[in-house]
Amino acid sequence: MEKAVVPIDQFTVKLADGKEVPLLQAPLDSKQMGQHGGNPEDGEFLVRVKWLKELTKAQAIKEKGLFGVQHSASRPRAEKWRYTVERLKERFGIKDQATV
Repeated sequence: MEKAVVPIDQFTVKLADGKEVPLLQAPLDSKQMGQHGGNPEDGEFLVRVKWLKELTKAQAIKEKGLFGVQHSASRPRAEKWRYTVERLKERFGIKDQATV
């Protein structure tokens, strides 16, 4: 089973040609990424995301009041963020009534 959180120097990605490589060897434009390597205190850790649905840029929603954060993994729990969760569930067609 794959670990949920992985140090950046152990995270792999698939390139457009299907080849799997360590992220730090992928053709990305980030001079600071991975500078703390395997340091458990200052290092970067990544979480793999399995996208269940994808929308086009034209279908994107941007409206006042939506929760936003720089981190790629976040789970808003405060009542003030409920609007965002409900709006996204509506937009993605999620009928699940589970509490977030």
